Amino acid sequence: MSSLAIAAAVSPQRGRIVAILSFWLTAGGLVLGQYLLLGHIASLNWIAARTTGGMLLPSPWWRTAGTFLPLFIVGTTLILHLRWLKGAWNAFAGMAMVAFVPFAGACLLFAWLVGPWTLESMDLPAGGTRVVLAVDEGATDVGFILFEEADPAGLAWRQISELDYIEDGPYAGRPHLVLAEDGRWLLVRRAGIWTDAFQIVDGHPVPVAVSPGSDVPISDEAEFLRLRSARISAFTGLRP
Repeated sequence: MSSLAIAAAVSPQRGRIVAILSFWLTAGGLVLGQYLLLGHIASLNWIAARTTGGMLLPSPWWRTAGTFLPLFIVGTTLILHLRWLKGAWNAFAGMAMVAFVPFAGACLLFAWLVGPWTLESMDLPAGGTRVVLAVDEGATDVGFILFEEADPAGLAWRQISELDYIEDGPYAGRPHLVLAEDGRWLLVRRAGIWTDAFQIVDGHPVPVAVSPGSDVPISDEAEFLRLRSARISAFTGLRP
């Protein structure tokens, strides 16, 4: 074989190796970038929690997209390994592809399910933000949380308030968002009563602390919630 033929054979092989390395570096950069963004959001959580009581949380779409992209590039890289490389690298890619399919599926499922997921969403009037009612299923209980979008693209949510936890009784069901016709109030209704109230200020929901309005000791949670619902109806003028 002439030297020109050898050079022609080596050059494509070198280009293929460079392409594969570029794919691996891209996948690693995406993983590192996602890690840094999560770290940044965590720092914003800490700052916001100290200053406003709110916190930023990546949405399920954000988590899933951020997991899919590096998985897609890794899968593409392994396919190139199979097509372009020989010997041990080819065998490695074959075994890795067999393990990669269930691994990628588990990663995407985990990225979608971990953390709160949306029950309801609503756009507040007069150029207000978009609010999201989400459920967070913990190991022992279920929590409902109200978020508002923290950026125009909806990539992250800012926690506004965690709804009062109702463990049992007739009002432990799924909550629903209700917006007043005048756009001044955002209320949460469960099983025919109001359980939480938010005043709309400059297009953002602000939690309102609501007491039952009675000095009589309350020993029953259901009674407490009924009295508080009546109090919310009194100052909002809305009936559940």
